[in-house]
Amino acid sequence: MFYGDCVTATKYLREAVQTAPKHPLASIDLEKAEKRLAKAKGELAKAEDGLAKDPSKSELWLKKASSLAAMGKLADSLPAFDKAISLATEDAEALAKKGAVLEGLGKFKDAVPLFERALKIKPTSQIAKKGMNLAEYFAENK
Repeated sequence: MFYGDCVTATKYLREAVQTAPKHPLASIDLEKAEKRLAKAKGELAKAEDGLAKDPSKSELWLKKASSLAAMGKLADSLPAFDKAISLATEDAEALAKKGAVLEGLGKFKDAVPLFERALKIKPTSQIAKKGMNLAEYFAENK
């Protein structure tokens, strides 16, 4: 779920629940992923309606990008993240979420500069911190 892809997360969490039905986190996380995925579909429609009226709103581009990622469309979300970042260059959330999506696509080296920028803007960004930890882990454990 960290990468934003609720479709894949739901698949793996369902397997986890079947394997260990009494494990408390698997069922809780499955429920969260399913809710986030259901919400993403509505959020995408709202974002696209808003962008049709005013394509200069970075928060709508971010909502579109995040919704696409949640729906399992990681690569398709990247242009929307780029647009959000171009409209609001100091948006730590957009930078960190794009970094997470890049990690979900296996592009850890491309994600690191985004996490670094996000942390300069917002040193408390949990997404950027987690993303940096994952990038470091995978760089060391190839």
